Amino acid sequence: MSVAAACGSSGGAPATTPAPATGRSPAATSAARTPAVRRGAVVYQPMRSTAYVVRRRDSVSVQLPNGLAQTQELTRTIYLTVETSAGAPMRATIVLDSLVVGGIGISQADADSARGTRWSGTLTPEGRLAGLTSDRSTAVGQQLSGMLPAFFPRLPTGGARDGAAWTDTLTDTLRAMAFNVRENAVVASRAAADSGIRIESTVTFTRSGSGSQFGQVAEVQATGTRHLTSRIRNDGVLAETTGTESSDMTITVPAVGQSLPVKQSATFSIALMPPAR
Repeated sequence: MSVAAACGSSGGAPATTPAPATGRSPAATSAARTPAVRRGAVVYQPMRSTAYVVRRRDSVSVQLPNGLAQTQELTRTIYLTVETSAGAPMRATIVLDSLVVGGIGISQADADSARGTRWSGTLTPEGRLAGLTSDRSTAVGQQLSGMLPAFFPRLPTGGARDGAAWTDTLTDTLRAMAFNVRENAVVASRAAADSGIRIESTVTFTRSGSGSQFGQVAEVQATGTRHLTSRIRNDGVLAETTGTESSDMTITVPAVGQSLPVKQSATFSIALMPPAR
């Protein structure tokens, strides 16, 4: 079994977080149901097509039955375009422009086949991204879907202001490499004034799910933590996010009665790209 292919996380946040059909609270369906924005608070607003680059490096170490440890790495550099349009809720569109991969787990040919994938969904001013669907189905696209909520870190009702603190409880369905998993997460966030607003978040999560590896059913259980720092401009545009993630997993193959302990760690970033000249 390729450890990286089986275990590497696809979540960028946090992600938000970052899934094809999130378990987050449904977005408001009319202006009357949209919470009033506090004066001076930062919220998400309609924005024109904006380019981002996402970089992520995963390291996965598995303890083999013979006592030896096997470590593998997977890197991804992802270029996407994000756009939101006016409405209550707003419409959000995210397009995969290109993806460069390294290490074990995804071939460059598979990455190239997903180029041009377009995701569409709805977005509230507080960052509730819902109803996310894609215009094509690829394994790589399913993995990347879990990263997309990271472009809209969750904000408190009425928007984020200096000194605000809040907690969210989220449930998402993710494609974490070879596994379809359900993630339950608690997100504790605090905002501070910056050039806009800076949001520091700590996410604790559990995951459970299953997948197929070389014709055998494998199950996974995991617990972990993410730490995120996001900067959002006053006009509601994400300027950057940096973060780390670590988790302890157990992969079990019921057919052979074997369980493997796995440690995963990752670093990731989202950066706004300069306008094209």
